Amino acid sequence: TMSEYGYEFFTDSNSGESFFIHRGTGEVIPPVTHTVPQGTFFVTPEQQEENRRRHEAAERRQLKEDLRSYQRENHSSLGKDFYFLPTVETFDGISPEMVTRLIYLNTFLHLNSNRLMLTQRTPLSRDDLPKVLKLSRSTARRFWNMISPKYVCEAESGLVVNDKVFKRGKLNNKEHLQLMKFYIDGVRTLYTATDMGKHNRLGDLFKLLPFVNIEWNLLCYPEYAAEKDLDKIKLLSMAEFCRLIGYDVAHLNDLVSTYRSITFNVRGRKELFCSMIYDGVHNSEAKICINPNILYSGTEPEKVKVLGALCREMR
Repeated sequence: TMSEYGYEFFTDSNSGESFFIHRGTGEVIPPVTHTVPQGTFFVTPEQQEENRRRHEAAERRQLKEDLRSYQRENHSSLGKDFYFLPTVETFDGISPEMVTRLIYLNTFLHLNSNRLMLTQRTPLSRDDLPKVLKLSRSTARRFWNMISPKYVCEAESGLVVNDKVFKRGKLNNKEHLQLMKFYIDGVRTLYTATDMGKHNRLGDLFKLLPFVNIEWNLLCYPEYAAEKDLDKIKLLSMAEFCRLIGYDVAHLNDLVSTYRSITFNVRGRKELFCSMIYDGVHNSEAKICINPNILYSGTEPEKVKVLGALCREMR
């Protein structure tokens, strides 16, 4: 009611002291005197609180609209099935090749749950790992020892993943702003098409998620990961990438050749997993662009493909 809003002004008859009392809360507030030009407006503490509430409500509405807009973007050219990973995840303590296998394993993540499923009704068990990941039993054991229990653990119903890391399905209002989409069809096709001996090269990039610019899929310094203006982004060179992954820069050309050999099928056409953007002479200064059919959380995947020449048919 109106009686709960505003202030009453009182003067103590004994002390002569004046003060305001808030009608709704009873809070006692001392007065202040200002000499200001005519026409000046003041905002009471009550009005300030109301303005703050309105601002927060507007921010919440904007976040919800951003989320709806984000979820409406199906990026049909990339596929509609995907899961999410935090952009800050670096998979500490896990070797690159095992990270690649973990990324692939999570393409079996059930929608809106943390369960891994072979089919819609059949849970994925630990015994299934060698066949699913196409590994020997000994390598599958090493994989399990490396990823469990931090990322995946065993339950009575089968394998379950750490849902603070891997998510598939609905997100809350803010989560999508800090997560990277991994496209299930792209990851599966890439995994199947790539020789086991090159899984470490895929994992080297998967372990550098904080260095992936969200809009352009280019490797950059982490402080530029959210920058949308391409001219303002400080990109990593191939030589800097080598130093990050502990690869001998003296053999950089071999690394470039390996990445040029990693391709997978996208709607009947072979595409590169990652593209090197450079002047054709100095490999050490090349910039690295990851194919958005594998991972992408920006708004315009087609411009990434054009930038990295990722759609050209390989010969």
